[in-house]
Amino acid sequence: MPEAALHPNEESRLRSLRALDILDTAEETVFDDVVKMAAEACGVPIGLISLIDEDRQWFKAKHGLSATETPRCDAFCAHAILNPTIPLVVNDTTKDDRFATNPLVQGDPKIRFYAGIPISLDEDLPLGTLCVIGDKPTELSSQQMSILTMFARHVEGMLKVRRASLEMRTTHRLLQRSQAALDSSGDGVVWVSPEGKFLYVNKQFCRELGYTAEELLSKTVVDVNPQIDSIEKYKTETWPKILENQVSVFEHQHQRKDGSKFPVEIAIHLIEFEDEVFSCAFVRNTSERKEIEAKLAAYADELERANTELQQFTTIASHDLKQPLRGISHLAQWAIEDGGDLIPEISKEHLGKLQSRVVRMGQLLDDLLEYSRVGNVAGANELIDIRELVEHVIELAVVPAEFHFHIEGELPTLTTQRAPLAIVFRNLIGNAVKYRSKDDGTITISADKTTHGEHRFIVADDGRGIAPEFHGYVFGMFSKLNPASEIESSGMGLAMIKKLLDTRGGTITLESSEGSGAKFAFTWPV
Repeated sequence: MPEAALHPNEESRLRSLRALDILDTAEETVFDDVVKMAAEACGVPIGLISLIDEDRQWFKAKHGLSATETPRCDAFCAHAILNPTIPLVVNDTTKDDRFATNPLVQGDPKIRFYAGIPISLDEDLPLGTLCVIGDKPTELSSQQMSILTMFARHVEGMLKVRRASLEMRTTHRLLQRSQAALDSSGDGVVWVSPEGKFLYVNKQFCRELGYTAEELLSKTVVDVNPQIDSIEKYKTETWPKILENQVSVFEHQHQRKDGSKFPVEIAIHLIEFEDEVFSCAFVRNTSERKEIEAKLAAYADELERANTELQQFTTIASHDLKQPLRGISHLAQWAIEDGGDLIPEISKEHLGKLQSRVVRMGQLLDDLLEYSRVGNVAGANELIDIRELVEHVIELAVVPAEFHFHIEGELPTLTTQRAPLAIVFRNLIGNAVKYRSKDDGTITISADKTTHGEHRFIVADDGRGIAPEFHGYVFGMFSKLNPASEIESSGMGLAMIKKLLDTRGGTITLESSEGSGAKFAFTWPV
């Protein structure tokens, strides 16, 4: 027995069938009555509404048959749906090569006659048939075929009603979900007609204004927006702007039922639905944001005043403190010169220490002043050849004649501020020279990129090195690992670098161990 071919649009046909959500549902009298009347009108014992699933035919309604489904490969209806516009009629199944050996012909229910009318809800997508079956050869009259066709069209109508009902339920669920989403929104949502009348208001909009939804739906925008003083103004000024811009965002004030006012941000979208045009507005109460903005503005002003005062204080303090230091240094020098050989050696040594302490104090004041200015370094962005900048820093460094600098590989050219980058290189190179372990030491400067594409610069030396337990400590203010008598240092250099990089979003890392040199790597965002 040859099996029926698949429908040319089988996937679409199955989607259409399953969208009905009808397979394996309970019996329904409206369908059962149809198959009973169809069987009786045609004078045969069996009537069915058969729906062709992927691998079975399932009976939505049956009369004269106990089975609820059969394999699709045995189904007469699988042949019938291949031509959805023409009924399939087999007057004697034993004389039709397609069905003579069919199990439903050879065995129960011993089909000898079949007539099926394809049922379609969409053109060329038949879902199954309304069919009648007999246990002996039969030939239907034209009137009987007309009745059978009429019943099939009636079944189609009932299935279309079912589909429409499902679509309505789906739409209703979507509307319910949309309503729930709108009502749970932290912003007010309103629909407004071209005449300024509220068509819809969500719960948040009602809460903000202190009205019920029923009260607001009887009002217009004029009742809640004091900046729109008449409906005529809304119609002639506001609505034309909405039409022109399609989407508008602006700030207004709204007035509550109790008369109090509060600031709002309104985002208006023009909605065109079928033959209607209206605006959908999202309304956000900005009272809290305005308070925060005012506080931030006040903090910013206060911070700017504090920074200005701090800079003024640092400059004045640096100048006023340096003046007596210079006097002390001069007095010590004059004492040495005037006393000559009359001054004991121990006193000369003490005066020398006094002068060195004055120099150290002056350097500390200079470093404090520079540290206070980090983050406020003036200068516009410019195209900088980093190799040229590093070479300039090296030229200004005071180093032993046998000391070596090595620039490894290519250094990039960046568009950035010159002064801050020079400060970083000057301090790193200066520290490497200052903390050298030998006069013929080497400093290597190189560059690469991080995995995130940031420029990274490395300054490595072969000096004394820093024990791992002090790696965090050295970036603090006044942090020194060597006695002041051994190396003149304010302990501010690395703290200054760290602060400067932090203000720019850069980073700095240290790799070192005691006695094996140090490697500082810093990133420089551009």
